[in-house]
Order: sequence, then C-alpha cells, then structure tokens
Amino acid sequence: MRRVHPGFTKRARCLLAAGVAAVICGAALSEQELVRGGAFAAIVPIVAAVVVGRERLTISSTRRLEPARSTVGERAIVQLTVTSRSALPTSTLMLEDTLPGQARGRARFVLDRLSPHQTRTVGYRLPELPRGEHSVGPLHIRLTDPFGLIDRTRSFTARSKLLVTPRVELLNRGSTSLVAGFGDGVASAYIGSNGVDDHTTREYRDGDDLRRIHWRLTARAGTLMVRQDEQPAPSDIMLALDLRFSAHPRWGSAAGEPGESASFEWLVSAAASIGCHLIGDHRPVTILDAPQQPGGIRFTRRDDVLTYLALSQPRQDVHVSEMVDRMAAGADHSMTIALLAGLDETTAQRMVEKARGRGRSLAIVIDVDSYDLLGQESAADPGRAGSAGTDNAEVAGAAEIGSTAGGVWEPSSALLQSCGLLRAAGWAVAIAGPGESVTSVWSRLVGQPAQLGGLR
Repeated sequence: MRRVHPGFTKRARCLLAAGVAAVICGAALSEQELVRGGAFAAIVPIVAAVVVGRERLTISSTRRLEPARSTVGERAIVQLTVTSRSALPTSTLMLEDTLPGQARGRARFVLDRLSPHQTRTVGYRLPELPRGEHSVGPLHIRLTDPFGLIDRTRSFTARSKLLVTPRVELLNRGSTSLVAGFGDGVASAYIGSNGVDDHTTREYRDGDDLRRIHWRLTARAGTLMVRQDEQPAPSDIMLALDLRFSAHPRWGSAAGEPGESASFEWLVSAAASIGCHLIGDHRPVTILDAPQQPGGIRFTRRDDVLTYLALSQPRQDVHVSEMVDRMAAGADHSMTIALLAGLDETTAQRMVEKARGRGRSLAIVIDVDSYDLLGQESAADPGRAGSAGTDNAEVAGAAEIGSTAGGVWEPSSALLQSCGLLRAAGWAVAIAGPGESVTSVWSRLVGQPAQLGGLR
C-alpha cells in the first residue's frame, strides 16, 4: 500500500487562516487575548496533522472478481474486503476503486469506523465492458480525524485483470454436413464391427487403384470400398479472420474518441462461435489473422480460442493481397473458412486465381457498406437476432435480401457480383447484413450444397 502524506481539509484551512489573521490583528491592536486565541486556533490543525501523521494505521484489502473472465454483455461483480490490522479503531473510511478506462462513473463506498482487526466486505457490479483485457484498481482509501481537520489517502498498488471474451452463439449442429468428416480420410461406418480390415478402408474415390478395392466389404456396403495403409488423423480447419483496419467502419464515441468497429466485433464473434463449434466436434482449428504468424495458430481447446480472440484488434499492417496469399499458403488444411469485411471484384478474382479444384472453401462476407449506412445503433450488438434471415437467398447469389434491426437490407450489386465469382469457383458464400445473428448466417452457409474447389 502506498502512503500519501495527510492534508488539511477545508475546515482545517479555514481554522488555520482565521488563527493567523487573529494573531496578526491581535499583535497590531496589542490585544494579547486575541493573539493567544489565534495562536491556539492555528496550532490545532498543525498538531492534528503531526499526530495523525505519526499514527501507524495498517489496513489491508483484497479484491475478487466473479467471474474472472466474462463474455461481452455480461457484468462482473467486484468484491472488496477491507481489514483493519491496527490496535486502534479507525475513523470513517471512504473507499474508491478505480474502474477500467472504458467504464463511466465511480465506485465509491463509505464505511463506518473499523474496530481493531475487524473486516468489512463491500461489492459492486461493473458496467458492461467491451471485448478485451481490462484493469480494475487500484483501491484508494480516504481517512479523516474525528474533527474533520486532516484528510489522508492511502492507495493500494494491487490491480485485478478482467478478460472479456467475444460472444459465442450456439450454431446449429444439424446443419454441419458441409463441415463434418471432410479431409479426414474418413473410414467406413462399418469400423469396429467387421474386423481390422474395416479400420483401414474407405469409400472409393476417382483415381484410386482398382487393385485396392475390398470386394467383400463392397458387397456388404453396397458401394465401392478400397483399402488404405493407415487411418489419417483429422486435419485442421483454417479460419481466416480479416484484420484490415481500413475495411471496418468506426464511429466516434460520445467523448469524441474513436469507437469500436461493429463490423469487426461481429467477425470476431463469428470466429469465436465457429471455432468453438468445430472444437466441440473435435476438429482442430487454425486461426489465420496477424502477418507475424504466417501459418496461423492452431487451437484444440475452447478457452484458448476465446482468450486469443478476446485480444484481437484491427491492424493497419494487414493488406488484402497478402491476406489472400497467406490463405492460399495454408490451403493444405481440410477446409478454409474466410471471414471477410467486404469483398471487391479484384480481391474475389485474386482468390479465384488461387483455386485449383480441390478442397472446400467457405466464406462469410460482412456487408460493411450497409453497416456504415445504417449506423452504429443497428449494428452495435452482433449477437442480437434481429434478422428474419435471408433463407430465400439463392446459392447462385442472384439475390440476398433480409430484414434487419435497421429495416430492409439488400447488399449492393457489386458485392453480389464479387461473391458470385467465388461461388463460380466452388466457394460456399453467405453475406451478413447489419443486425444479423451469426447463427442465421452460419445456417445459410452450411445449408448450401457441398462444393469442391476453392483456395489452393
């Protein structure tokens, strides 16, 4: 705990000033009684400061956050425990805990005097905080003497960290046929019931050696089955997150400072939802975002994904051409899921040129232009299911219209044309409008027919 020297309160300063004035006037008027009274009045605050300054008052405090990590939209509870470790009782205490910079207001409490070795606990609820890591503390304690002449402030140095993770939406597990089982060299459903041979067999694919056909299992399964030397391990799914600073519109806060980007927060929420969904299905996920990690970062645990995405921020050193090239370099994964902030024809054409006709590629393209037009209010809550969806969207991308919280939304013809180029190259594409939930966009995306081709 850091100690601050005691200071005079307004009452003490007035008393000191009055005492000095009385001494001066008494000396000028040769009034000894006035001089003695003024001297006494001036000495009282000084003596109080000396006594209070020499007093050894020991106070300890602890802070507990419940929970230590929260999700966007949740409000954590802070529990402060203050203990007097002195042999003398304290005066009235005023506590003030330092809130994170993004929070408004103050956390102030008044405690009656503490008896020796007495403990008091107070609590308050933090306001909703944006995604990221936030610091709570330090705690400041203000003490006064019984006459209200001296004001002392003790500041603790301990701070607590609160991690706010992105919102995770529950995705429809019944519509994941486009994802499930791809790229694993998935063996036949007969594994475990037909002997060891069945563990090393799979369905016939174009180009397989006819001499490897397992005729007995083929007769039993009703489809061509071939032997393979070993069971391949499930390969990762690459999740490419668009971190381009210039691609995400931002709005100023009430204080005139740059606010957070609603489109970027939506993409981070989508990455968290999809990543946790795939890991829940025992599919490792590689997140490709920052250029310092050319091959991306591999995750197998849900908490690790949320911790990483909680700290993600748009970057000015990310360029679209470099992002597409890194996606192509990582196309040895079983599937690529790109989360893009807008798409122009040049970028779509570059992605098409990287396609070689194998693998599966999916893309969620957020309509950042509509975010910019409809404003921050209609897009500030990425988890709000304010959309009637665009379930009538054609796979070919001819029209994609939906109702959002800001009214009827329709993507521009340029965006539809760019997404059409990707679809023609074998991508499954869904466009996300303002206010749409990740769940509805994901359901539209995986509900499209499985297509081969994509980024290679």
